[in-house]
Amino acid sequence: MSPEDVIGLITFNYLGNFGGPGGLAAFIGTLWTTVIIVAGLAFLVYFLVGGLQWLTSGGDKIALESARGKITNALIGLVIIVSSFAVIKIVEVVLGIDITDLNWPTPF
Repeated sequence: MSPEDVIGLITFNYLGNFGGPGGLAAFIGTLWTTVIIVAGLAFLVYFLVGGLQWLTSGGDKIALESARGKITNALIGLVIIVSSFAVIKIVEVVLGIDITDLNWPTPF
């Protein structure tokens, strides 16, 4: 089986008819989940970099303020991530759709 055959077998249910099952809601859910994962990883990396910078500042006020700013920005980003989850849940209740229940692409 060639790579072209395998790629041809992958179906993207969420990119089809926007009015059908798994349409626009599933597409938005997939996009939102991807953004949440990337944002969570960015938070983790940014928070750890800020913490390491704090530990290695050695009493330097400028480095300490920079580290404090990174940690603060990481925490603000985490609050935004959690808030977006609350907004998505409110939209799900109001519109009666399940955005967080995703239809991932299937290989066959």
